[in-house]
Amino acid sequence: MLGTVFQTQDGPFIITALLGRGKSAYTYLIERTTDSGTDRRVLKLMHDEPVAYYRFEGDKVLAEVEAYHCLRKYPIAIPLLYEYDVSGQYLVQSYVDGRMASALVADGLITDAIFAQLFGMAACLEPAGINIDYFPNNFIVDPAGTLVYVDYEVNPYSAAWNLAHWGIYYWINQAGMSRFLQTGNAAYINEDLDAGIPIKAGFEDEVRRLIAAFAEGFRQT
Repeated sequence: MLGTVFQTQDGPFIITALLGRGKSAYTYLIERTTDSGTDRRVLKLMHDEPVAYYRFEGDKVLAEVEAYHCLRKYPIAIPLLYEYDVSGQYLVQSYVDGRMASALVADGLITDAIFAQLFGMAACLEPAGINIDYFPNNFIVDPAGTLVYVDYEVNPYSAAWNLAHWGIYYWINQAGMSRFLQTGNAAYINEDLDAGIPIKAGFEDEVRRLIAAFAEGFRQT
């Protein structure tokens, strides 16, 4: 796969790196050289690999496209969607330079400014009945300090899977996230692997502090 040519609507790109694997897709960096420099984009190739706590019905590409247009209605930074192909089961997005939030969690570099942006996303989406996937792998902090949601996934709102009751625990478990990134073993961050439930013991006070600091007017139930 790496080093091969991928044909887009804008011409051929070279697949240069595997950026990650999510519940629905593999993401690759694709590049081409132009007169103005290197053009970098992200290729998402859908997969059907099973995830114990995740079930999906329907077409994943069309679901991503629908989610993209949904998120564009809100003041949330997301990558630009260049193209998609249902038969080929792929999307091409703009490339976001920066560091993945999970790496920043592991290094203890999540600042209050980042938390404020994260809770700000929840504050505008949850009243609209929307959850996004708050796992830190789905976010990049760009060089300007902007938190970008690079996964288009949206879901109907559920308190069990919102930021305050689910996602935030992954953002404050520095030691667990570091070991997870090193080993790939989700037992360092999840108390229930089959259900995808994060480790919460020992983090309750910090969650309460963050909610008090950044979640004014924020839906928590």
